[in-house]
Amino acid sequence: MNYLIDGHNLIARMPDLSLEDPDDEAKLARRLQMWAAARRKRRVMVIFDRGVVAGKSAQLSNNQVQVYFAPTGVSADSLLVRHINRVQNPAEHILVSSDRAIIAAAEARGMRTVFAEVFVAQMAEERQPPPPPPTEPSLSEAEIAEWLELFGPVPERPAAPPRLPLRQPSPPPAAPVPPLSPPRVYSPEEYKAGLAHMSAEELAEWLALFGPEPASQPAPAPPDAASVQSAPPSRPPAARGHTLAVADEHKEGRARLTPEEIELWLEQFGGEDPRYQD
Repeated sequence: MNYLIDGHNLIARMPDLSLEDPDDEAKLARRLQMWAAARRKRRVMVIFDRGVVAGKSAQLSNNQVQVYFAPTGVSADSLLVRHINRVQNPAEHILVSSDRAIIAAAEARGMRTVFAEVFVAQMAEERQPPPPPPTEPSLSEAEIAEWLELFGPVPERPAAPPRLPLRQPSPPPAAPVPPLSPPRVYSPEEYKAGLAHMSAEELAEWLALFGPEPASQPAPAPPDAASVQSAPPSRPPAARGHTLAVADEHKEGRARLTPEEIELWLEQFGGEDPRYQD
């Protein structure tokens, strides 16, 4: 927003400034610079009556506040009216003055106006520190007793678990494991001579992989003399030619096999017993 300020008219309404002060213009300029800095979009033009210099004062101006002094023979009021009539966007300007003629010129162009004394009050209000945040009202003893009667005491919060340290201590280093001795390689002669023996480590590894050695079967007992005498003598196996001849007779139905030959047949060729065939 753009503000057009009647400088000496505003100083006359400020309780802590005086027109008799030779530095009144500089003090007002610094006050307006602090006020405009609170809002980055504020732009201020201040016009004073004739002063030490005429035109724009570079010492009292900055990016947001522009300070002008009327030249000799020209009043600040006439400069304000002239500027009001030349403004391209009067709705975006606010006139700060209590002079009736200047206010009438601004209202004729549709420009908003603020009396100087009202503007002084607005500036003072912005300079006040913000009020402190509201504090919670304290309860009286009667109110506390009534609260406890209605709702009971406030339950206690459970104790918080102990916080773990940020860094856990590292465990002590494990004792070094001695390396296993490499298995001994035996020569064929040592295996034949029965000199190859497993170490304790080799035996443990063998049992872990293959398990214990199976128990050996007991040797059969030798037959006694009585059973040897009662057993019938075994018949020597027949010759191959005789076996083939017997097979041909059997196919032609002329087989007259002895029990020993039948047993030999079954032993050599298998199949059904020819004695029980239809």
